[in-house]
Amino acid sequence: MTQLELRRDWYPVVALSRAGSFPVSRQLAMGLGVVVLLVGLNLYAPAHPTVMQRVLASAIIALASLPVFLWRLGIDRNIPFIPLIGGVFITHFSLPIFILERYSQGMFGGMVSDDAIAAALALSLIGFACMLVGYYGPAHLLLERFVPRAKLAWTDERALRNWALAFAGFGVFIWLFGGASSGPSPFGQVVMFGADLWMIAIAILFGLQLAGRLGAAGKLTLWGVLVPARLALGLITGATAQGLVVGVLLVMLYASVRRRIPWTMVALGGLVFFIVRPVQSPFRSAIGQGGIMQQATTADKMELFSNLLMRAVAEDSRGRDFLVQFATHRLSQISIFAEVIRDTPDHVPYWNGASYRPLMFKLIPRFIYPDKPVDTSGSNFGHRYGFIDVSNYWTVINLPQLVELYANFGAMGIVIGMFVIGLVYRLVFSVFVHPAMGFGGVIASVYICTKLVDIGSGTSLVFGGLPWVFMFVALIHMAMSVSPFGRHPQWSAVPGN
Repeated sequence: MTQLELRRDWYPVVALSRAGSFPVSRQLAMGLGVVVLLVGLNLYAPAHPTVMQRVLASAIIALASLPVFLWRLGIDRNIPFIPLIGGVFITHFSLPIFILERYSQGMFGGMVSDDAIAAALALSLIGFACMLVGYYGPAHLLLERFVPRAKLAWTDERALRNWALAFAGFGVFIWLFGGASSGPSPFGQVVMFGADLWMIAIAILFGLQLAGRLGAAGKLTLWGVLVPARLALGLITGATAQGLVVGVLLVMLYASVRRRIPWTMVALGGLVFFIVRPVQSPFRSAIGQGGIMQQATTADKMELFSNLLMRAVAEDSRGRDFLVQFATHRLSQISIFAEVIRDTPDHVPYWNGASYRPLMFKLIPRFIYPDKPVDTSGSNFGHRYGFIDVSNYWTVINLPQLVELYANFGAMGIVIGMFVIGLVYRLVFSVFVHPAMGFGGVIASVYICTKLVDIGSGTSLVFGGLPWVFMFVALIHMAMSVSPFGRHPQWSAVPGN
C-alpha cells in the first residue's frame, strides 16, 4: 500500500491541482484506450446499427469520457462523480447500440425505427453536453456563495472505528428485522437511513484503511464480514442495484483518495452485472408476491440465488450470448427514449411537469402527513406509454431523468433540465468538497454519490430525498462530535509521492 503522510487537511487528497495532474504520457494512453474502444465496438460488436447511429453513439462515448480527462488534469477539483455519471450514461444510452441485436423496449417487444433511435441518440448527446455545461460552466460561481460548507473534521481514530462498528451493527439489525425497503410507511425514511448506516460503516473503515489507519482485525471485519454480507443481502432483495451500490461506494472512495480509477474493479463489477442481472428475473419471480419462495428465510433465498448464479455461469456460448442480450436490454434506456420520442406528443401528450409534483411533498414526513402522495412515476410511466398492461399495477418501468424531461417538456426540457441537473450536482458536492471538508467530507461525498448515480430513476425519487440525506449526514456528524469513545489528536492524510 502507498505510504500516507499525516496532515490536517483532506482537501489536497480529493482536489488534485493542475500542477500535480497525471503526466501527458498517461493522458495519451487513456485517449488511445478510448479510440481503441470505439474502433472495437464499431468493428466487432454484435449489433448492426446504421451509420448515423454509430456516429452518434460513438460521439456519446467520446463526450462522456471527457470528464475523466478533466478530472485527471486537475481541472475538475472534485471527487470523480461526473466521470462516474459519464460511465453510467454510456451504459444506458450508447453501449446498447453496439450490443443489442434488436432495439425494443422489451426483450421481445416490437422493434423501434432507426429514425427514432437516431433522434434519441442525438437528444442524449445534447442532454449530456448541457449537463456538462451546467456542472463545469460559470453558473455555479454565482450560487456557490450562498451554499453552506460542511466542516466534517472527524479526527478521532478510535472513535471512528468504534462508531463504524456500532453503525454496522445497527444497520445490519435494521436491514434484517426492520426491512431495508419499507415502502410508504410513516417511518419508512427512518428505516431506510438506519439500514444505510451499514454503508457508512463500510465507507469509514475503508477510508481508514486507505489512510493506513486500519489494523488487521479491522480489515478482516471489513472485507470478511461487512462488504460480502452487504453485497449478498443486497442482491437477494431482487434488485441488482442494492448489491452493486456497495461497489460504487468502494470505487468512488478509492478513486477519491488514491486519485486513480481502479479500472480492474470497474471491469469486474461490469462482469458481475452481466452475470447477475439475468438471474434476478427468475429469482424475483420465486420470492415475489405469489412466488413459491415468498416466505423463504434469508438463508433459503441465498441458496436459491447461488444455485441460479452457478447455473448462469455454467451456460454454454449460446446461453451466455442470451445472458448478455438480456442484461443489456435491462441496462438500455435508449430504446425506451426512442419510443417516448416516437409517441410524444402525437399519441401521448406532454406531462407538463406532472411527474415532478411529488417533489412538493418530499420534505414533509409521512408521520405528519399520512396521506402524502406516493411517488408512482414508474407505474404511471409504464401505463401511459403502454409498456405494461393497464391491469398490471405491480410492474414498474423506471422513468430515466433524461426521458422524463422530454416526456414533460420536449427537446427544450432536455436542454434546460440537463443544465439544471449538472448545476445541482456541482452545488451538492460544493457543500462537502472544499478546503475545510475534513475526513467526514470525503465519506459524506461518496455516500451521496450512491444516491445520485441512479440516473435511470425519476427526478423526484433521486433528488427529492437530498434534504433528508443532508440531515442524515448532519446527525452522524453530531454523533461524532459528542463521541462517547474518547478523543485523540486531529489527523488526516494525503497520498505520498
